[in-house]
Amino acid sequence: MLLSDILSQLTYSELSQYKIGGLDGAGAVLVADYPRIISTINMGLVELFTRFPLKNRSLILQMYSTITDYILHTDNTVSIGTNPTLYILDSTNLFTNDILRISSVYNDADLDTNGDIVLNTELPLNNEFNIKTLKTPTPTTLKVYKPNDLDKLTVNYRATPTLLDTGGVDLAVYIDLPMQYLEALLVYVAFRLNIPKNSEEGANSQFSAYNPKFEALIISLTNSGLINKDEPANLRIENNGWE
Repeated sequence: MLLSDILSQLTYSELSQYKIGGLDGAGAVLVADYPRIISTINMGLVELFTRFPLKNRSLILQMYSTITDYILHTDNTVSIGTNPTLYILDSTNLFTNDILRISSVYNDADLDTNGDIVLNTELPLNNEFNIKTLKTPTPTTLKVYKPNDLDKLTVNYRATPTLLDTGGVDLAVYIDLPMQYLEALLVYVAFRLNIPKNSEEGANSQFSAYNPKFEALIISLTNSGLINKDEPANLRIENNGWE
């Protein structure tokens, strides 16, 4: 969909009863309000891309026995990193600091209970019942249990959307958001734009209705059966060891 489509929907639906939206004689959101509204649209896109697997990417981590906490930042990439030990192997698939949350981690190979080698093994992640579990202390940090210098891990993650420019506004810019998420985005934007500046209006204010409405839409989308699950992959297998 185009940015103009979203602004039009806001004008005639979620913002129509408020000063910032509605017809206002011109039939559209005022140009003067574009930066504020577009900034809020960006916030809504990030929220939706965090909640749902709308954009999935992967990276390869080289393990080092001396490192247990792997900070997923370009400072640690082989392409442009400046730290002493560079463990993100992105020479042909550049990493751009676009992680919202880690969804799964795969090892190249592991041993099963019979001692046989199993390829492309999914590793436990944030599993409190498994002492070997990997953990994510922050959205961009992977803590590894007893790393092995011979191992490489595939980290699958939900990536940030392409954010809109709040300066030179291009109404024809394409926003890669499936149509079924549009209502949730509109409700989120309306909620953020119309939060009272003080609490005197109280919990019974009309503004307070938007947050529960947004969460209800999230639940509905989750249960709709239209959402693709995170699709884990092993990049080293798919790309024939590009690192």
